[in-house]
Amino acid sequence: MAKYVLLICALLTSTVYANDPTRPPHWLQAPAQSAPAFNPDKYQLQQIIQHPQRQVAVINGQLLRVGDEIDGARLVRIDATSVQLRVRRAEYRLSLLSEGS
Repeated sequence: MAKYVLLICALLTSTVYANDPTRPPHWLQAPAQSAPAFNPDKYQLQQIIQHPQRQVAVINGQLLRVGDEIDGARLVRIDATSVQLRVRRAEYRLSLLSEGS
């Protein structure tokens, strides 16, 4: 009787993992999280200070240098009139000037 129980358990277990034997069980996998879309209105570029030894941008009232993070976005570049933010793998530009100028 014990042999039959073991045989049934072995058959049931093998069918569960038959799809991909290298894949971890579903209860061990983290749920997929969708990232929210970039919202440029969330970030307000207020000032850029350029000095030979230092470049600083003021975004949402915070002084930031290249490499600093603000609300999940990393500052990757500071130019004379704009900055580049990286959110996940995408880059976005914030400008001091309006787009029509």
